[in-house]
Amino acid sequence: MKKIKLLAFLLAACLCVAGCAKETDTSERQQALKQEGMELQASGDYEGAIAKYEEALGLSNMEVGQEEIDLAYYKASAQYRSGDLEGAIDTYSAVIALKDDENSYLGRGLLYVAAKDAEKAEEDLNKALKETDDPLIKGIIYNVVDQADMAKKYFEEAKKAGNAEGSFYLAGTYEKAGDHNYAMILLEEYLASGSASAEGYLSVGRSYFEDGDYDSALKTFQAGIALGESGVFKNLMQEEIACYEKLGDLESARTKAQEYLEKYPDDIVIQKEYEFLKSR
Repeated sequence: MKKIKLLAFLLAACLCVAGCAKETDTSERQQALKQEGMELQASGDYEGAIAKYEEALGLSNMEVGQEEIDLAYYKASAQYRSGDLEGAIDTYSAVIALKDDENSYLGRGLLYVAAKDAEKAEEDLNKALKETDDPLIKGIIYNVVDQADMAKKYFEEAKKAGNAEGSFYLAGTYEKAGDHNYAMILLEEYLASGSASAEGYLSVGRSYFEDGDYDSALKTFQAGIALGESGVFKNLMQEEIACYEKLGDLESARTKAQEYLEKYPDDIVIQKEYEFLKSR
């Protein structure tokens, strides 16, 4: 759950930086390249995605606005997914050089946590904590530094303020404390909010799956798939196949495995699974 939500945050933390207006044609070309990058990223081709984001950034003519910041964070998310933590940190650092605020420091701080650089993580997270009034961001920071009571306090505040992500993160604190039942209630609230992301559906679906509630898991994964292409679309399709297998519906599992391989033909694990399912 932690890795998926970190990715979700990295994708969402696009900063508003004032810049010069660009020609409409340039903006449209950037958006087209960004879309191509997102599709490649969803398919697991992170290097291809990074190349598209960099090509789009190259059209900026040194003019930095919201579109460029947005592209930089998509690039960082692809770098993170590919395992290039150093590259993702460098991308965040480039944005911080233009505008340093709580979102950029939080994003880079979380990457430093993933890189196990405690000193730099603490420095960035403390800066984010001092600069933000957002209870969700405060909760995330306290959660990362294992101050559970403070994290719970701020996630509760975010939840009461109407931020559905507060319910998601709050569920994690209760799960960690051993209250699995209440954690699941909170996750159900999160889904019912109507604002759950594909990453959220994947995380909640996996919770159902681990509980052996394969019907709920299947519905949850399918709801995430219905959102369309995302950074976890491939994972959602894999989990859908696993659910059908657990439910004993091998025909549907076989059909979904075939659909998956049409989209991701190089996945050796699912290739073997599909051959097994064809033999049943």
